[in-house]
Amino acid sequence: MQYTSQQLLQRAAELMACNRPEVAATYLDAVLLREPRRPDVLFDLGRIALRLGDPDRSAHLGRRMLGLSKMQRPDLGHLLVANALRAKGDHLGAIQAYRYAIDRKADNSEAICNCGGSLLDVGQVEAAFDLLRRGAELAPDDAAMLANLGFAAQRLGLVGEAMSALQRAVSRDPTLGGAWMSLGGLMLDALRFPEAAVAFDRARATLADQNAIGVATYNLALVYIAQGFRREALIMLAQALEKAPAFGLAEGAMLYQAQWLAQWDLVDHMAPRVLARMRTSPEMVVEPFAGLAIPGATQLDHRLAGAAYARRIMPPSSPMISRGHRWADGRTRLRVGFVSADFRNHPMGILSGGLLSGLDRQKIEPIAITYGLDVDDRYRRRCLDACEAHLDLNSQLAISDHAAAEAVAALQFDILVDLQCYTSGTRSGFLRYRPAPIQGHYLVYPTSAGTDVYDFTVLDPVIVGESEEEVFQEKLYRFGQSYFPMIEPEHFVGDVCRADEGLPEGATVFVSMNQAYKISREVFSAWCAILARVPDSVLWLRSMPVETMDVLRRTMASFGLDPARIVFAPEVQPNQHRARLRLADIGLDTWPYGSHTTAMDLLSAGVPMVTIAGPTHPMRVGASMLKAFRLGELVTTTVEEFVDTASRLAVEPAFASPVRDRLANASARDAVASRLAGQAREFGQILGQVRADFSNWS
Repeated sequence: MQYTSQQLLQRAAELMACNRPEVAATYLDAVLLREPRRPDVLFDLGRIALRLGDPDRSAHLGRRMLGLSKMQRPDLGHLLVANALRAKGDHLGAIQAYRYAIDRKADNSEAICNCGGSLLDVGQVEAAFDLLRRGAELAPDDAAMLANLGFAAQRLGLVGEAMSALQRAVSRDPTLGGAWMSLGGLMLDALRFPEAAVAFDRARATLADQNAIGVATYNLALVYIAQGFRREALIMLAQALEKAPAFGLAEGAMLYQAQWLAQWDLVDHMAPRVLARMRTSPEMVVEPFAGLAIPGATQLDHRLAGAAYARRIMPPSSPMISRGHRWADGRTRLRVGFVSADFRNHPMGILSGGLLSGLDRQKIEPIAITYGLDVDDRYRRRCLDACEAHLDLNSQLAISDHAAAEAVAALQFDILVDLQCYTSGTRSGFLRYRPAPIQGHYLVYPTSAGTDVYDFTVLDPVIVGESEEEVFQEKLYRFGQSYFPMIEPEHFVGDVCRADEGLPEGATVFVSMNQAYKISREVFSAWCAILARVPDSVLWLRSMPVETMDVLRRTMASFGLDPARIVFAPEVQPNQHRARLRLADIGLDTWPYGSHTTAMDLLSAGVPMVTIAGPTHPMRVGASMLKAFRLGELVTTTVEEFVDTASRLAVEPAFASPVRDRLANASARDAVASRLAGQAREFGQILGQVRADFSNWS
């Protein structure tokens, strides 16, 4: 029986409906033998070839279409060629072919959508966004178009538009796993945890690629972590790593959660693996601050962690202002912007308030640049009152990082000092556009940030020796003594008593209010050794996950000590917390990531602290403070010396009394005021030197 061409086409359509493209192609080939110049058949065969993994045949059929004379839809031939080039990874060639298609038919939504995707793939995000926004206007119900528009908007930091586009995309096509993934990320960033969990669950259900499912599982674990479910998150991260063994972030996060939960055997197993990934992969493996706590990490490892994070949140962008530029407006003072999300009742708000208040207004014009929570408290008011102007970036950041950078650039700063850097809640990504001629970070990240977004940082000689400057990508400046600002005594006022905190009267109270992830097996073993040598002593720690507290109690029992000698401090308001620190007798530091604000809190409250000064910068911050307080005898270099010094401080009055007297004098109101004034004066001098050093930068 002889089939007509129409019958062959009908049969091919039926087979395509049954998901049998390879058989359908044979019927279309039969039609093409009879009518070799039929563009519709060439197009359908090109589609099938691409679907069956043969982009070369698809491109060939597209070119045959373009060779036909008087073809009504030449855009379709270009579309076939473009899709084939895109499938082969030739995005630049694909973009050119897509543009040919769009030039011939401006409303070819598939060409617009896919061209936008290729533009995203080559990093031309703004061009992609403009094209896809036009495409969404032409085809408002095209789910793929909306998804690509959402991806582009997200990469530009247009959070509201990205969320809207992605929500519209998944409502029209719930099988778009990539759109669910991006939407989940936006919901997580917005702290909309239930919606984020739903989105990541839908991504896991709709994605086909195992690696992509692993990434979605990792993201779902982040939702659990944000809500405090660390044990469940640890299990989920193991599942993510099983799905995507090459996904380093899952392994890094798994190590971090193991540290939070005091799963020390797992930490010992994973730490070398994570470090090996960090040293060999350009991709981000750990959050920078988590990297500071990895046992065995070196200063170079810390820089690698910062650099990988910077590449993720601060991709290369065109600078708004050239590095080192000088404004020709006759100004006589340095205009310095201080960037922070935490000018409030927060360690940053407390630490920076005194320093900013002491800056010499004859030489420095300080301006506060804020984002995040807009909390009206006395700490925020002090920080803002210490500045001559205030720029709130929340509205600009809701639009994009670029919009925020434009607002900052308009103020023509000489120097920007980032007081947020890589800390929680950071939006420092806008600095990649260089909205100021000189940009630096200070106070929050005690080592190299690993990116040329920052030109300088400020530390001190104890933290960074003369021979260690090569570790830093940015130019290093030093205070003469500790870089860490003092805290005034009024921050430690309040009625407190031991009974209210569950602390026994008459006992020696050792304290460490560090987060659980800083407490390693070695650290806790040293603490137990101290308790064993000091009768009638207790260990006062901050509240932790229930699982972690159970591990610490069991470990203490394994040393033959009563687990009741650990007292966990409940979470209270920051001012209450600082006041209660006066109830402690001796502070104990952690390593390899030592105390920072926690140490200054103790010393400012009149509580001496024993530390180990180790081989990395974050391990020397306590030593920096202690030497500034003239308490160098509390700086040790080995675990044995640490245990011995803490024990002597508890049981030998001849050793302890001069230490406590010196600390009382150094933490007195007048001494703190004098030291803060000196730090502010020195900081102003450093900023002046920064401006001079970068004046002729090329």
